[in-house]
Amino acid sequence: EDKTRFSELITPHLPETPNYQFTLTNPDKATLYYLLRGATIEQIATHVSRSHYTIKDRVERLKQIFACDTKPELIRKAIKQGYMNLIPEHIKA
Repeated sequence: EDKTRFSELITPHLPETPNYQFTLTNPDKATLYYLLRGATIEQIATHVSRSHYTIKDRVERLKQIFACDTKPELIRKAIKQGYMNLIPEHIKA
């Protein structure tokens, strides 16, 4: 019952087919992939073997690309545009 309610609330906000408006670099795709799954900057840095400063810079670049002022706004826009379905090549392999 509760699961059905949640599904009804979220389904209208998720696109059936992704609407990728932007071409992202592989590092940006990886950063966004982990960010959309709730990872912190430090956790992302560990996953991709980069410093947290590098990941902070990538998140700032993603905010510019998506025309966002905040990280939560970036996450909302990316999910709405279907980027949750975008899986970087290094994760697919």
